Amino acid sequence: MFEYETKDGQMAIALCNVSYVSKSTDKNSFVVGFTGGNCDFLYVPLEQYTKFMDMLKAWAMKH
Repeated sequence: MFEYETKDGQMAIALCNVSYVSKSTDKNSFVVGFTGGNCDFLYVPLEQYTKFMDMLKAWAMKH
């Protein structure tokens, strides 16, 4: 589970549901896409990118 904070409050992403990570048209965020569930994608603040990718890589190596 990757947790981060936005102006709207605390958010969390289940790493097992991530299907892609991409650039955003908004220069202050990146996009995380999902499989299944109600939400297809989320915009995550760009300053969280390195932390998110490190956690995603670590999760992928374990699974």
